[in-house]
Amino acid sequence: MGMKWFLHVGICLIVLSAAAEPGHALTPTITILHAFNGTDGSAPVAPLLQASDGNFYGTTFYGGDDGHGCAQGCEGTVFKITPEGQFTLLHTFVGGGTTPAYRDGHNPWGGLVEGPDGYLYGTTFNGGFVTQAAAGIIYKISKTGQFQKLHDFCGYTPCHDGGNPWGSLAVGSDGYLYGTTTSPPAFPIAFRISPTGGSYSVIAQFYNTGLGTPEKGLVPASDGNLYGVAGGGVYRITPPGGFSPLYFFIPAQDGSGIDALIQAADGNLYGANYSGPGNTGTVFRISLAGNFQKILGLTGSTTGTVPNALVQASDAGTPDPGD
Repeated sequence: MGMKWFLHVGICLIVLSAAAEPGHALTPTITILHAFNGTDGSAPVAPLLQASDGNFYGTTFYGGDDGHGCAQGCEGTVFKITPEGQFTLLHTFVGGGTTPAYRDGHNPWGGLVEGPDGYLYGTTFNGGFVTQAAAGIIYKISKTGQFQKLHDFCGYTPCHDGGNPWGSLAVGSDGYLYGTTTSPPAFPIAFRISPTGGSYSVIAQFYNTGLGTPEKGLVPASDGNLYGVAGGGVYRITPPGGFSPLYFFIPAQDGSGIDALIQAADGNLYGANYSGPGNTGTVFRISLAGNFQKILGLTGSTTGTVPNALVQASDAGTPDPGD
């Protein structure tokens, strides 16, 4: 029976499939679905989203096409790609014709999430209406490319709504969208916004929590709460906005600088730290109650270094909690 994974690697989108006959090892096959050329974007660093229509949607950090040679700047795109590889450019973040430049944002670092209304939601790391410190926006876009800005971030004092969001948004059990910012450097925050953009609120300050900066997005879990990671540990958000640290990393044994967090079939959260003992990285498991266990210490020569983006495969079964 075959399995497929859709991946982004460098400047390409690829599909990795694997099939095996009984008693034989899996034989992987890599197929390039789309190679970016700059006019349709470049640097697709965020994970793809498979939406309810079965197609995949994603963002690129650079590039695009404004129809005029991008003389005034093109800095990022939103795109659609079918499982068969048909590519559609939905939106380009452009700098020209607005004051300030890139009024509608640029450089989408995070990926997309599908809201309960069927629209796709995302953030940009830079740009926006704020002239003194344009620190990104929150936007919604239809599956046919109709774009709407919902919120401008302001990442400087005395603004208090944060700026420069890195990870993808998450949909809470209350239907609101949740996310985090990476700035101001000493005061990153977690926020909540309605799908219409009419209600925006800061629900947590990371200052003096010991968690550090939240670099990745949030994970909706089976208990109805959202879980996230920062450089110093794992935390929980309870809709409509309760916040509490769940676990603080001990860098010498747990690692730090997290690069992945998922909820697996056993109900636990699994993550990977790209730093750790020997600076080679670790993989860990943490329950929704906060029970933490390091399950793998990468050694470099035999298991690689700097782990990134865990995924549970369809043939994985249910992990044994004692593993």
